[in-house]
Amino acid sequence: QKQIDMIALNDVNKPQVGFEGDTNELTVFWKEGQAHFPLASKKDIAIQLLTLISEKINETSNPA
Repeated sequence: QKQIDMIALNDVNKPQVGFEGDTNELTVFWKEGQAHFPLASKKDIAIQLLTLISEKINETSNPA
């Protein structure tokens, strides 16, 4: 069993998604849920992913 907090998946079989293009689409999974980032520029996807990671770190560091 993997000891990970979060994993991101992109379906490289979809057009305009993956290594060769300028856009991507991402689904992120963690124990309590998931988030989907629809097709956008790789820069926008990166910003959304970093924001999500930051939010999850803050939730863990500052439980309600």
